[in-house]
Amino acid sequence: MSSFADTRKIVIACQGGGSHAAYAAGALKRWLPLIEKSRGDLHPMKLVGISGTSGGGLCALLAWYGLLQGGADQACRKLEAFWHANCAQTPGETLWNAATIAATSALPFDLSFSPYVPPLRDGVDLLTSTWPQLADTLGPFNTWGRGDYFQLDRLIAQQVDFDLVAALGALLGVSRDIARWREADIQSRMKPPLAPADNEKLKRQLAERIHRTVEEQPAALRRLMGPAGFREGCPLDVALSRWSGQVAADPTSFDILDAAGMDLMAQIPHLLMGAVDIEDGEFVAFSSERAATDGGISLQAVLASAALPWMFKAVEVPFIGPDGARSKRSFWDGLFSQNPPIKNFLAGVEAERMPAELWVLQINPRDFDVDQLKFDIGDRRNELSGNLSLNQEISFIEAVNKRITRGDDHKHQPVQVHRVILDRCAIEKSAPVKLNALSKSDRSPILKDALMAHGEMQAQRFFRMRDALRLASGPLDGQSRADSADAFAVLRNVKDQSGDSELHLNFDQTILPTSAIADNSTLRATARWHARGILDDGAGVQLEGAIDFLIDDRSDPIDVLEMRITEVKMEKGGPARASLPARPPRGVRPPPKGRRM
Repeated sequence: MSSFADTRKIVIACQGGGSHAAYAAGALKRWLPLIEKSRGDLHPMKLVGISGTSGGGLCALLAWYGLLQGGADQACRKLEAFWHANCAQTPGETLWNAATIAATSALPFDLSFSPYVPPLRDGVDLLTSTWPQLADTLGPFNTWGRGDYFQLDRLIAQQVDFDLVAALGALLGVSRDIARWREADIQSRMKPPLAPADNEKLKRQLAERIHRTVEEQPAALRRLMGPAGFREGCPLDVALSRWSGQVAADPTSFDILDAAGMDLMAQIPHLLMGAVDIEDGEFVAFSSERAATDGGISLQAVLASAALPWMFKAVEVPFIGPDGARSKRSFWDGLFSQNPPIKNFLAGVEAERMPAELWVLQINPRDFDVDQLKFDIGDRRNELSGNLSLNQEISFIEAVNKRITRGDDHKHQPVQVHRVILDRCAIEKSAPVKLNALSKSDRSPILKDALMAHGEMQAQRFFRMRDALRLASGPLDGQSRADSADAFAVLRNVKDQSGDSELHLNFDQTILPTSAIADNSTLRATARWHARGILDDGAGVQLEGAIDFLIDDRSDPIDVLEMRITEVKMEKGGPARASLPARPPRGVRPPPKGRRM
């Protein structure tokens, strides 16, 4: 695990969930200022990436754009403004929202409609086309409902200048085009049939595009920044001041340009938004480090990430290839692919850009009361659909971490994964709503306010937990851990009782909350950990386990409930003897036979 004395590179991933994604907005409003303020702290943090899908993708986009425009405060204002505009405000909007929820709740769950045929097609056209025109015509005489209430594209465009986003994506995409040019250059040295016949033409086209981008996009960005509210000294302005890209038609200058592009990317968080190509099923993560017509961030890409197939038609996104060939691809909501994109932040990424921590804002619950299945089968199916793709993304990180902790990868450090989950019971106690699949379409201000407030609370609880785990991790010797939270003293028993001369404890994953205890002010959470040590005889030992603890909003300490050791094994070449005593210390459970976590 990376030293906490270094700047901790953070990635935030926002799961999609319609209106429930306001929870992520609330959490981001608490986290982003804390990350920004940590720059001068003993343990500074830096946001290097943020991702999302559907409603979570909108939160990620607004946070990313606001950070570039005016830092954490502006990001919070963007999040607040969008979610306020998305809520029902006028009498007509309030009535429509209530009627929609009531009507859909009365329908059988498996009754399906298609946005391509009546009646859903005609209804969508009426709301997104006919009504906005009528509302605009009525002007100030219209007090019934806003014209853009049913137009997500207009609500988003009020907060984001996509021309500026496209110009930035094109500039950041230079390194991608340079990589393509180098690949084409290698192929041109091969003999047929390995070398494509038109390879030299492709190299020339790529070089021309690189020239054009470097010559045009920095100036285009500067022209757009003023009208879009990007003032001198804003984070994007500071990042661009480092740009010194110069290019000539030779590979040597491409090296210089590539280095300049990588330096610029290091100053700007990487934004990813998940979607799926409905034709070939390819998972696509639209990226802020690509041109808009090369899989980058555009208004169409954002709409594609939020295009639920049972409500909206597939969204066509234009693409332009390196050779200038134009095409269109059709996308659906990223629920079917990456909800949200995570592994893209690790796969093929340079070590210096690798995150140390992943913070996941999870909308759908992990656990479910089986006794409620006969009543809520549709809800649970919806929740599992969203969580399956999330679990696959996290499983990728767990596999990478396993390889690193095993000693097979010496270049990278394990990535800590923290799941901060929406607590359904807490929301239902604070607002007169029932959270289920239908409420993900509820645009009530009451629900939005409850979700955002809960997101802020969960984000604050997470930081308390994170600080305690930071103090409890590292070398397990009594003197160096004297400043650890008292609640984690039990962890040192592992070292004291196992006969290790050295033992280092690191936390791999945390889950907050696993359940609520008694009331909304006390939550139960779980942390998974691993430890590697050296026994007195020089043999290496590896331990894995979990710890359950309580977080109480009314007091500072975190109370340990139970610690479990789930796996113990000797490293290769070690003696075949037990590494734990026959009688473990109080509060520590040995691993059950045949069971692994």
